[in-house]
Amino acid sequence: MKKKIFLFDIDGVLIQNGKFVPDIAHYLSMLINSEKSVKLVTNCSLHKIHNFSEKLLVNSYISIVDPIDVLLYMGTHNKDFFTQSFAIIGTKEIIYRVQNIGIKIRDITSEEKIDNILVFEKIHYDQDVITKAARMVINGSKLFHSGIERTTSSGGEIYPGVGAIISQIRYMTRKRFINLGKPSKFIIDIALEGNVDKNEVLFIGDNYETDIVGANNAGIDSILLSPDKLQIKKKKKLKGVIVCKDLADFFKFYYPKFN
Repeated sequence: MKKKIFLFDIDGVLIQNGKFVPDIAHYLSMLINSEKSVKLVTNCSLHKIHNFSEKLLVNSYISIVDPIDVLLYMGTHNKDFFTQSFAIIGTKEIIYRVQNIGIKIRDITSEEKIDNILVFEKIHYDQDVITKAARMVINGSKLFHSGIERTTSSGGEIYPGVGAIISQIRYMTRKRFINLGKPSKFIIDIALEGNVDKNEVLFIGDNYETDIVGANNAGIDSILLSPDKLQIKKKKKLKGVIVCKDLADFFKFYYPKFN
């Protein structure tokens, strides 16, 4: 079936090893010139991802949705949400972005009652802060997190991701948390902006557990860009998933079927 809306993950799909994949501007321009809607859906709220995306020649036709946009949506549709107290685990730039949408951040080490805890990506997590967050959750604080990625990388080194931190807090508290990012369908629904025919939407991602499961949760077809045999084995569990080696492979062999 023809697709009118194309959703892309960013890191690992449009950007690899800190650089745009070859011919990415050409591919996106081709979609836009064919009157396709292009949206980028990412669990990463760091400026480096947005800065890379904004360098695309066709950026004025592309929108980006990340977990902070989900928070903004929640605050827009629930007037009481931003009046609550928040503490955050994340980088300085993420804290700055969260504050810019109207959320007042309190010190997580404070002894006062805090309604909500936000956990975002960060290279180095403080174990004392993680323990403090767990105690707050036990005492009634709600916890929101930006994704489930087990690892993150910087400078060629691998570090614990948000998913690893959330798993630790969940093990300590036995509580359920609210995921602002993929694979929650909420972030994808916000990107789609209302009533659309989901048969006309295609998600292109490189991570089975976030991108592909997220697309499946939202009821849309997906493309898995991966030479990873384990991911290919996993995809057999879900319908409507096509596996491609990379973005060039998708546009050469599969895009004509959706155009």
